[in-house]
Amino acid sequence: MLGHWTLMGYGTWAVEEKSSAGYAGSIGFANKMRPREQPASGAPEMGWSLGVSAHGKGYATEGVAAALAWGREFFGAGARTVCVISTENEASMRVAEKSGFVNSPRPRAMVSAVLCSSGSCKWIFQRSRPSASSCAAIR
Repeated sequence: MLGHWTLMGYGTWAVEEKSSAGYAGSIGFANKMRPREQPASGAPEMGWSLGVSAHGKGYATEGVAAALAWGREFFGAGARTVCVISTENEASMRVAEKSGFVNSPRPRAMVSAVLCSSGSCKWIFQRSRPSASSCAAIR
C-alpha cells in the first residue's frame, strides 16, 4: 500500500501491539477502483486486517476510529467512505457498526449490483458524515 500514499495521499497504517512491539495488522483506506455500478465505487474504502493474536482486544475499533478521524481531515468532514465486509465476518461487522457504519433500510430488491463470488457475499457499509451513515446490503 506504499503506492497509495505516493499516488493518492492516503493508504494503510501498520498496527503495532504496544506490549510486544510486534506487528498486529493494518488499518486504513484504499482506492479499490470498483465498477461505477457497484455501491462501493467512487469512495475511499476503509479496511482492517488483524492477526488472530490481536482479535478481541479492541485494536480494530480503536484503529478504525483513529483512521476515520484522520480521514475527516484529509477527505473532508462530510466525505463518503465505505467498507466491504464478508457476511460471515461478524466481528468486522460489529467494528463497522461501532464506528458509525450502519445498514440502510433500502430494500434488497433495489440493489443494482451484486458482490458475490464462490457463494460468498459481502455487505457494503457507507458513511456519509461523521454522525450519519447509510449502508446497502449486497447479496
